[in-house]
Amino acid sequence: MGVYQPRLYREGMNAERFSFFSSVYMESDLLIGLPRREAAELWSSMQVRVLDEQKRLHSLILDFERTHPGFTSAMEPLDIKRDDLVEVTDAFCDIQYVLSGARSLCLF
Repeated sequence: MGVYQPRLYREGMNAERFSFFSSVYMESDLLIGLPRREAAELWSSMQVRVLDEQKRLHSLILDFERTHPGFTSAMEPLDIKRDDLVEVTDAFCDIQYVLSGARSLCLF
């Protein structure tokens, strides 16, 4: 694992409109912005939900690696049947829903 690199692009986020929190689990480092007017009521529940989804997704990826060796270390696309990806892509969509409330945005 390399040395942590600051995410400089995050300095340009709209801090006037949003309150931000980071959710870090293993290699996943998410920056979540909540509308300021709703941040106080959503803050703690969103932190818990996002971390739970990160853990679930990480677990699904490790399970997928067991049935598709090389998945997590491949440097080129693997030949994997689309049906085999349903559970993992559903988890990505679930995270998107937790963050945005709009599952329809998930287009896998």
